[in-house]
Amino acid sequence: SRLREILLIARARRILALVFLEGIAAFGALAFVASHLYERLGVSLTRAGLMVALFGVGGLLFAALARPLVRRLGEPGLAAGGGALMGVGFVGLALAPLPGLATASAFAAGLGFYMMHSTLQINATQMAPTMRGTAMAVFAGCLFLGQSVGVSLGGVILRLANSLWLLAGAGVWLLALAQQPIPAASGAFAAGLGFYMMHSTLQINATQMAPAARGTAMAVFAGCLFLGQSVGVSLGGVVLRLADSLWLLAAAGVWLLLLGMAFAWLLRQWRSERTALTALS
Repeated sequence: SRLREILLIARARRILALVFLEGIAAFGALAFVASHLYERLGVSLTRAGLMVALFGVGGLLFAALARPLVRRLGEPGLAAGGGALMGVGFVGLALAPLPGLATASAFAAGLGFYMMHSTLQINATQMAPTMRGTAMAVFAGCLFLGQSVGVSLGGVILRLANSLWLLAGAGVWLLALAQQPIPAASGAFAAGLGFYMMHSTLQINATQMAPAARGTAMAVFAGCLFLGQSVGVSLGGVVLRLADSLWLLAAAGVWLLLLGMAFAWLLRQWRSERTALTALS
C-alpha cells in the first residue's frame, strides 16, 4: 500500500520515470563502452576499463564542487547542464578518434550524470516525506531496473547496428532527458533482489549520515557507488584476461556475501550504540 501511495503522488511519478529513463541510457550504454573503445581505438581491455573509470572520477569532482555549483546554477541549471554534458560525453565516446578524447568524454559524461542524478536524488528524498525510506527504495529500484532494461536494449542495438550507434543514441537520449535459460534467469533475479535489499538499507542509512549536509553526503554516496562500478568493470577486465567469467561471477558472489555480513555487523553495532546513548540520556 505504501508503494501505491507513493505512485499516487504526481511529483513522485515524474521523478521515478526520469530516473528509470536515466538508468536505461546512462548505464545501458556504459556497460558497452570498454568493448567499444577496445574495438574502435585498439586499446587494451585494461586501459579501456581505466578510461571508463573516469566516469566515476567525474562524480567525485562533482561531490567536491557540489556546494558552489548548486549555488551558481541552481537545480534547473544542474539538471540541464548535466544532461548536456552526458549528451556530449556519450557522443564523444562514440566518435572519438583518439584515446585522449575518449577519456575526456568519459569524464564529462560522469560529471554530467552526477549533476543530474544528484538533483533527482535530492528531489526524491522530498517526494514523499512521510514515507522517505520506501520512496528512496523505489527510487533506487527504478534506477537499477532502468540499468537492466538498458543493457538488454543495448544488446539488441548491437545485434542490429554497432556500438557507435548505441553510444551516440544514449548521448542523444540523455541530452533530451535533462534469450537466457531458466536457472540463469533465476540467479539474476535472486542477485537483483539481494542487491536491492542491501543497497536500499545502505541508502536509507546514507540519508542520515550527515543530516546538516544531506545534499553533499548523498552526492558523495552516489559517487562512491558509481566509482566502485567503474573500478569493478576495470577489475573484471583483468580477471577475464587471467581466467574466465565463471571465476569472475563466483568471486563477485563471495565478495558480496562477505560485504553483506560486514554491513549487518555494523548495523548491529550502530544499534547498540544508539541504545546506549538513549539509556544515558
